[in-house]
Amino acid sequence: MTPTDATVSEDVPRPFGLAVPDYKKMGIPGPYFGDAVWSHLQELDANSGLFQYIPLDVIPFPDGAEKVIVGENCRDKVIYVVHSLYTIPARHVLLGAQYCDSIVRSDAEKVHLVELFNPHYRQDARKDREPITAKLVADLYHLSGMDTMYTADPHSKQLAGFFRKFEPLPMTRRLAKRVRNSYDLSNAVVASADGGSEDRAELFANLLGLPLVKIHKERVAGDDVRVKAILGDVDGKDVYLRDDIISTGGTTVKDAAALREQGARLVYNVSTHLELCGGARERLREHDIRVIGTNSVPQIISEEESHHIDVVDISDIIASVIYTKARMGSLRGFFRERE
Repeated sequence: MTPTDATVSEDVPRPFGLAVPDYKKMGIPGPYFGDAVWSHLQELDANSGLFQYIPLDVIPFPDGAEKVIVGENCRDKVIYVVHSLYTIPARHVLLGAQYCDSIVRSDAEKVHLVELFNPHYRQDARKDREPITAKLVADLYHLSGMDTMYTADPHSKQLAGFFRKFEPLPMTRRLAKRVRNSYDLSNAVVASADGGSEDRAELFANLLGLPLVKIHKERVAGDDVRVKAILGDVDGKDVYLRDDIISTGGTTVKDAAALREQGARLVYNVSTHLELCGGARERLREHDIRVIGTNSVPQIISEEESHHIDVVDISDIIASVIYTKARMGSLRGFFRERE
């Protein structure tokens, strides 16, 4: 949709803008998350006319460099950039910084980045001689003029410390709603994937009224971990394994094997971010693991894959978050009232 679809006259000043990169022009296939957010935002904004659509074009050079062109006037506006992961992480970060910088140089009052997932944010602590890449990315975004970072279910709490302004957007209630309405929970339990996911798993279990099982792991070498113990009864149960990210699916396969050794029946991975890389789809199907997650990372799911990968749309939540902030509302109250 375009700004002309709104019911408010285009002559009315619009103090806010939703900036959406044109990934179709970039040759990147949909679904296009930013366009879905704009569609929901138009419905919310139909009578007040606060928002203008701001297209962002990415123009390639022959040597592989790229430049960003802002398609509408941003002067004195507060701009929200919907920056979803459609390309490799390094390019994604540079484009995010270019989006912010180009909007700031277009005389916008402020620019906020809605980046629901970034793989670099898992590198958030010092390990030997490795960089703290999450901090480097945050510094680059600040240098580009970004005011506030909006992200969904951050990997760790310390990520907030890398940003001057940080808004974590919880998605557990939306995922619990899908599971409660679409799955048989008569003989089910929730499991936390590791110590870092216990709080998220506990909330998920409470929302569904299910027992919580805890998986304890130990590090073997490097990033290689194994299940040490399962605290709780999973014999004959369907297990909903709550985590923040599923990438290659390798850890989930190990978790599922350990759960099935204890008698678990069906195993579901319920993750906010479905990165699904490195052969994850085939690996999860081979081991009969069902996946439930949001479209924070846009994915093309075939009809065959939809039988074991259930994607929950959150574009309406993101539109409501942006609209709530534009109207000076409280996000804490907003999420407390939903579902």
